[in-house]
Amino acid sequence: MNLERIRQQLQTILNTDVRSLFMTHDEWNAASADLLTGTPALSIQFGSDLLFFAEADEQGVYLVSVPLDHIRTAERKLVEWLLSTQRDEGIAAEPSEIKSPRLKEKQLHNWLIEQLGQGVSQAVLPAAISEAFGFQTRHIPFLLTASFGEPSSDQDEELPTLLESFFEADVAVIPLLDNEWIILGPESLLEATGDEDKDTSANESLEDALVLICSGLHEMLENEWIGECHLTVHYPIDPEQHLLTSVVQLRETLELGRVYHLGDNIHFPWKMRLEKLLYEIPPDPMSHFVNQIFRSADPLDMDTLTALETFFALDCNVSETAKRLYIHRNTLLYRLDKFKQETGLDVRNFQDAVLVKIALLLYKVTKRK
Repeated sequence: MNLERIRQQLQTILNTDVRSLFMTHDEWNAASADLLTGTPALSIQFGSDLLFFAEADEQGVYLVSVPLDHIRTAERKLVEWLLSTQRDEGIAAEPSEIKSPRLKEKQLHNWLIEQLGQGVSQAVLPAAISEAFGFQTRHIPFLLTASFGEPSSDQDEELPTLLESFFEADVAVIPLLDNEWIILGPESLLEATGDEDKDTSANESLEDALVLICSGLHEMLENEWIGECHLTVHYPIDPEQHLLTSVVQLRETLELGRVYHLGDNIHFPWKMRLEKLLYEIPPDPMSHFVNQIFRSADPLDMDTLTALETFFALDCNVSETAKRLYIHRNTLLYRLDKFKQETGLDVRNFQDAVLVKIALLLYKVTKRK
């Protein structure tokens, strides 16, 4: 979009001063938050001006500003329509015009960043982009982030080659923000894991296959590419219909994993259901619940914290927990009994175990704030 040309045209048509502005994504989201009701804001009142959303990229949001008292309601809607049309034309090239890998990746990158910048979580991928990538079949979406530093240009270009060699299949690699990539692999990747029945009850077979793929991919990336990184995966999707939604969900899974599961670098959405629910609790009730449960045991000492987390991870099995911690069974029982004396809760009892499990998850959030 040629924003300067559009600004000049609007200035002539409206016969008033029209300016172009820039906001970061956070600034735009904060300014438009009260007006967002599930659909993106195309224009907002900001002081004595009307701000029109023009486009967005990884840097931020580009806007057109018009004095509020120099534009009528009908004109406002016409400007919104004009900018929307310009955005659509920017990605409406014929598939034959965007076959270049770099160009089609840039087109998809720009579209995703624009939608995410507006707070959109559901949108259909433009047909030209979908056809250019061959998204007529289902794909498996991964989200990859690098933990430290920034990959060099050589590393950035090396990533698609590494992935195609690892998967032995064509994959799409789309950079999002700094150190963040969406990877789309064909659903046929599941065949290599022996997951031929994808419709089993509760998706257990499918989830096992995705865990296996993710584990191998993460190991390869850490050893042969950029070092420490975080990885998450989604169920297979129809990219044309659900790519944007899956990107939003993958980002949410990664954030929950980093908050609740420190030390883990692979995160799965089906293992974050309770964490997702708890993350919505306001800070004050969260802290109150934690203090009620732990009482004098807050803050927890590291031995107790490790023992409880391992105990829950191993389905409350005392013997297996002791083996995992390399301690005598009686030592573990002593720690659990000590915790019971301090809190009145016996984690070998189901009801008490549920309360303590929830409190442990909330404890990690409250101690970070």
